[in-house]
Amino acid sequence: HPFVVSDGRGGSPVVKLAAELTEGDWLPLAMGQPEPLGEAEDRLELAGALASLGIADEEVIVRVTAQARGALSPSAVRAGTADHPRGRHRAHDILRSGAMRLHELKALEIPVGEAVLGSARNGTYVPSAIPADVAFWRVVGLYLAEGHSTRDGRRMRLQWSFHPTGEDELVEEVADFWRRLGVKVHVRQGTTACHVTLSSRILATWWLKELGLGADCYTHRLPDHVWDLAPGEQRALLSGLWQGDGSWSLVNGGPSVVLEWGTVSRPLADGVVRLLAHLGIAARLKVGRTAKSTVDTYWVVVAGADQVEQLLELVKPEDRVGVETSLGRQSKRIAPTGYRPGPGAAWVRVVEARPFHFRGWVYSLEVPGNETFVTTHGLVVHNCFPKDVKALAKTMEELGADASILQAVEDVNGRQKQVLLNRLEARVGDLAGRTIAVWGLAFKPNTDDMREAPSLVTIEGLLARGARVVVHDPVAMDEARHLLGDRIEYASSNYAALDGADALVIHTEWQPYRRPDFARMKAAMKTPLVFDGRNLWDPEDMRERGFEYHCIGRRSVAPLEGS
Repeated sequence: HPFVVSDGRGGSPVVKLAAELTEGDWLPLAMGQPEPLGEAEDRLELAGALASLGIADEEVIVRVTAQARGALSPSAVRAGTADHPRGRHRAHDILRSGAMRLHELKALEIPVGEAVLGSARNGTYVPSAIPADVAFWRVVGLYLAEGHSTRDGRRMRLQWSFHPTGEDELVEEVADFWRRLGVKVHVRQGTTACHVTLSSRILATWWLKELGLGADCYTHRLPDHVWDLAPGEQRALLSGLWQGDGSWSLVNGGPSVVLEWGTVSRPLADGVVRLLAHLGIAARLKVGRTAKSTVDTYWVVVAGADQVEQLLELVKPEDRVGVETSLGRQSKRIAPTGYRPGPGAAWVRVVEARPFHFRGWVYSLEVPGNETFVTTHGLVVHNCFPKDVKALAKTMEELGADASILQAVEDVNGRQKQVLLNRLEARVGDLAGRTIAVWGLAFKPNTDDMREAPSLVTIEGLLARGARVVVHDPVAMDEARHLLGDRIEYASSNYAALDGADALVIHTEWQPYRRPDFARMKAAMKTPLVFDGRNLWDPEDMRERGFEYHCIGRRSVAPLEGS
């Protein structure tokens, strides 16, 4: 694989293959904040996410506020519950208590507002929306350091576990946060730990699936939301993470100080290193195993007085004076030797270059412009191939070099674009008169570029076979109109494209497609048949939701009987 390399002294970057790297080379680490993917949300909605998380409206009990209950129209409630087996008695219960199932609230067109949600009459109720403030992201950071989730049948719990005597302030911080939101919390003092526990299927499901925080130390990861947050909120998450499971120490007795934090989750370590770089901090990553450990531990280390001073909130309040005092004793601050800051990137020194066997996925990306992309730990590397394989093959032919392998690559790429169309035709049979929905037209997310897009091959093949094609793309609709004209139909939303569809084909992994309302999808489609070229969803989840799901490189599934 090609790497971007410099001499560490300001020389112009060059491209080297991995086998050519030496200990004299320097590699670029992406620094600073790129454009946010979206806008940070002030409140994170639970109610609106339940359908996509697999929790049906009929399973959710909603308790509205006294003000909302007072505004209920008795006649409207009676009309809305006319089909209920208990009829007017059900209407009376709703008017008296302000409690109803979520599908009843929606039928009555009552806004969720400040309501609380539960999945059992005597269970824990949680707010329909959680304020996404500094306090919340501190609690998220503490969960990534000290938390896990457990499941007992349908019952799910979130738990934070702290030192039995030395972290009382963190115990109170987590417990008080949830109590302020009206959530029932249990604090239990054990022999080896003090546990803060809340039991809520709704909150735990949202915590694990929507935020994607992971159920234990092996699966923890940063939530996608973190990249859209303000720096203060990003720092709050890091401070919770570090104060929960990090440390600081003196180097050779001082006065130099380093901050250290460790995890057994590779995705979490990668995310933390990149988030620190996002804030302008170049961290070091060490990989090793502690005594009796069966998995690697990833240690994130922040060194250098200037960098440590920027992250004092990661140190517990009672220790900050000691850190500041030690740093203040440094009579001279020496420039770092392991990295050198530069515009947009910090150059880090290669300390060892050794090959080893790897078994797993390897990705080759195509990036317009400078042909580089950011990979593990924020390292910037070069693409495997120049942007256009055809152009490279032609150049090689002009130079008299053998380009047969590149021509083979181009042939494979061409055949790969036909895979979804071939599978669809094999499954459905005659496509004439069939309605096929297509989600995603651009060749990759966050662009309207449709050059060489696989969606064009699929659409042209469907049209040639007499199918009716309805498409949606968040950005590339105008470009599609330019290329395809009125031969296809353009839907106003991804759900509108599914109305009466015999099948759905997915070509671009746009973020809005990742967590759709599956019940709404299934209700709109004539046949719940999906051909996913981007492996957006888990096959078994799709099977349980009642879809026949065909994906790439994984076993396709048919819906469960009765779905």
